[in-house]
Amino acid sequence: MWTISPLSTDPVEAFTIGASHAPYLARLMRLAPDLADWFAQAPDTGRLEDSLMLAAERPEDESLDQLMSRLRRAKRDCHMSVAALDLSGTSVETVCDALSRFADASVKAALAGVLAERGLSDHGLFLMALGKMGAFELNYSSDIDMAAFYDPDLFEAGDRDIGETAMKVIRDAMRVLEQQTGDGYVFRTDLRLRPDPSSTPLAVSTARAEIYYESVGQNWERMVWIKGRPVAGDLERANRFLIMLAPFIWRRHLDYWAIGDVQAIKRMIDVRIGEAEFSAPGCDVKLGPGGIREVEFFAQTQQIILGGRNAELRKTGTCAALEGLADVGAISAVTASELKKAYFTLRAVEHRIQMMEDEQTHTVPTDEAGRARLAALCGVADLDTFDRGLLEVRRCINEHYRGLFADEDRRIASARSGNLVFTGVDADPGTVQTLERMGFTDPKVVIDTVRTWHRGKIQATRTERGRGQLTALLPDLLEAMSDTGEPMHAFLRFARFFE
Repeated sequence: MWTISPLSTDPVEAFTIGASHAPYLARLMRLAPDLADWFAQAPDTGRLEDSLMLAAERPEDESLDQLMSRLRRAKRDCHMSVAALDLSGTSVETVCDALSRFADASVKAALAGVLAERGLSDHGLFLMALGKMGAFELNYSSDIDMAAFYDPDLFEAGDRDIGETAMKVIRDAMRVLEQQTGDGYVFRTDLRLRPDPSSTPLAVSTARAEIYYESVGQNWERMVWIKGRPVAGDLERANRFLIMLAPFIWRRHLDYWAIGDVQAIKRMIDVRIGEAEFSAPGCDVKLGPGGIREVEFFAQTQQIILGGRNAELRKTGTCAALEGLADVGAISAVTASELKKAYFTLRAVEHRIQMMEDEQTHTVPTDEAGRARLAALCGVADLDTFDRGLLEVRRCINEHYRGLFADEDRRIASARSGNLVFTGVDADPGTVQTLERMGFTDPKVVIDTVRTWHRGKIQATRTERGRGQLTALLPDLLEAMSDTGEPMHAFLRFARFFE
């Protein structure tokens, strides 16, 4: 299977070559031209370990402005060192682990700094890492998914409102990380994977969270929490919270509707596109067909179904999960090996896309000049070779992904073409396009309304079976509305009836 090549085995030379193709790397080099000295002193890591220690420092009487400046200097050193290691052939696992460890240190420092400024203890207040951060799989230029909680019986706010104080602490800690200053930013943060983000504050009480997950927690949220881990604050209380969530995440018994709902999550991103569109340049290596998301969903959907009875499948990392599925016979060793290789290749390409401008993007440039620069960052001189190789990797992933639950998919196959994804917190771009093609004039209203239903906000979906039935029926319902010629009007009338 095709894979990328290092630009040089020497980290400094590799970074220098990379900076000639990536404007962001070139800017870093101008800000810190002593990269050669870093690797002369520490050939294996450059200033990576120093950047982690710089982020983790706790100087006395440090202002928040000083903290923000320190973290941004640490990020610069971390990004330069990691890019040099990545471009010189260091493994994707090592790169992702380094970026994740830096995120951990930064989040800890931001929360500790804000609490110290307010004269508060973290007792009862904590942050949980989710998504790629939770699994130590962060990208080069990733936002970090977290959820913040507080135990009202433990967190002390003096004579102030406990919930409001917890919310303000978390808000200010996120500002320390994401505010743009003259030194840039540290991380973009996303707290929207908390329970019912449209109606809960940034920090949610543990009691409210427990009620939410016990009553209306959804299967896609169980998949999110597979990768959950404590990251900052009161880690002892955070671990107890994670233990409380274990029965929600890893259910020993799943009925027909629960299994059907998990399978439907996979079907939601089964994009039916033609060969010409699949092969076109400018693919999204994360969300597009044959992308990173398909590998993650391939593993997570099976973990959710099988992990309640098999503790060996309760792995946070994507590749560790694939290995676990192969060990228990759920997939073949060949499938696990091919998906792991393809996953690592796409993650490496994703890193190089993000090295271009330090942007959270996963899309290969459509123009030949931009794609040629990306190919050069991947160690490929010939653009046709790069395009063919990337397509080969995506085909491999998509073939395995389509084989998952294939019999069930054929039994209830829909004629629709395109995504219909209503999980998560962001409007899926593919779903917006699908709804527009079907004639819905305001896709966002449709998506937001369906999400409200899935959160059990109406009588019909307050049971798990009801939510599972909704997931199963929704594609056909939307197609029927599309066939009326006035799909938006039909949807709004149906919504009134359904609610």
